[in-house]
Amino acid sequence: MKEKFKEYFELAKECLEQVNFSGQELAQVSSELALKLLEAEFAQKRLNAELELQKRQQKQAEAEALKSIVQAESMIRSVRDNALISKANAYVGFLNVMLNATNIDGDKNVGGSNHSSNVIKTISAVDDSPLSNYSQSLEELKKDILELAK
Repeated sequence: MKEKFKEYFELAKECLEQVNFSGQELAQVSSELALKLLEAEFAQKRLNAELELQKRQQKQAEAEALKSIVQAESMIRSVRDNALISKANAYVGFLNVMLNATNIDGDKNVGGSNHSSNVIKTISAVDDSPLSNYSQSLEELKKDILELAK
């Protein structure tokens, strides 16, 4: 810091020698100018550090947002997969019940075919299409965040 002040002092003195100052005035003005230049340098360094901190915080926020998007996509895929697995298990369960029935023809007489069509219609109603709305929103968010990261 002392060397920097001396450097600024010499610079200021050099510049101010062309003005008609007495020796004492020249030293005083040069000192004041050197201090101002030193203060400006420290202010610039502080500002650069603050900007670097803001950039890091922005990067961290982007990383957290991407992490959240990945987690949300995982959850959506998991929900969709679980719905399809449940649907398949329901079909298997229904087929097991039908195959284990002792008298399928007797079951038809009490409305077994109606039950079969109702069960199949209900199982078929299990759908993952509402999840596609979330997937589209996630894609838009991901695109926005990746655009900000550029």
